[in-house]
Amino acid sequence: MLKKVIIFTVGYHARATWRALSKRTDVKMIAFVDNAPETQGHELFGLPVLAPSVIPDLEYDYIAVPGRSQTEISEQLKKEFSVSSECIWFLTRNEIRPSVAEIAQRGEQIRSLLSCILKDVCAANVQYWALHSTLIGLLRGDDLAVFSDIDLCFDSTQGETLATMLTREWEHDFSIRLSRHGSEKEETIKQIVISAKGENNDLFEPGIIDFIPIQIRDDFATWESNHQTLTLPPSLFSSFLEYEYRGIPIRCPLNAEMIVEKLYGQSWRKPVDTWNGTYACHINDPKEKVLFV
Repeated sequence: MLKKVIIFTVGYHARATWRALSKRTDVKMIAFVDNAPETQGHELFGLPVLAPSVIPDLEYDYIAVPGRSQTEISEQLKKEFSVSSECIWFLTRNEIRPSVAEIAQRGEQIRSLLSCILKDVCAANVQYWALHSTLIGLLRGDDLAVFSDIDLCFDSTQGETLATMLTREWEHDFSIRLSRHGSEKEETIKQIVISAKGENNDLFEPGIIDFIPIQIRDDFATWESNHQTLTLPPSLFSSFLEYEYRGIPIRCPLNAEMIVEKLYGQSWRKPVDTWNGTYACHINDPKEKVLFV
């Protein structure tokens, strides 16, 4: 008997879930749901993207919840829509892991993106560092093409320089999306997302580089991730060294292992099959006292 499945969220892990479940004969996916209003009303892989409020009106057996926000989404489903725990399917990394061929294709796209872009970023004297899962992957020697986008942070004071260079040099070769925030007079770069052509390809996820600004001040370095404000001592970003991915050098903070330990805890060296959306280091207000000194 077919299991009717809703996939919660439309991000990378949700799309990986669709690809994994589409290979199974015992599953029928009926919709995506997502909290972001801008995603609702569209289609993804031929399925509607709906608001979570319609969940009580849908016929389903399970709601698949992959990725870093499993705890938050589970609480939302239970409290707002009375979804039972038995109907919430926490997918693991192994359950949605891409095939060897998919990883190879995505890895080649990522290599091409990095090869083209990082050379120009360095030539423009933009300071950048690998961060988050990319930093962990480089330190472990993992293949970055398996799950994550390439997470890079850059000095926030160089946002306009970076945006101008990327759009001038590469807007015809790659998809480039700029997000800004602040008032019109004091608008700043919030995020720069660069992806290979063919986004939302049915066969495999395109390579993506996600540039995030980091504010480096005298007493702290701070940035936003997963709706959390993260802060660390600026000295951790005072210099860099390089790790290679498929022959491409990527800058990492000189104190990379210390940064990863502060973000993810002492067990970061051991890969896990489940997600945890909470950082070991985070504060809600960057004006508060630095967490680590």
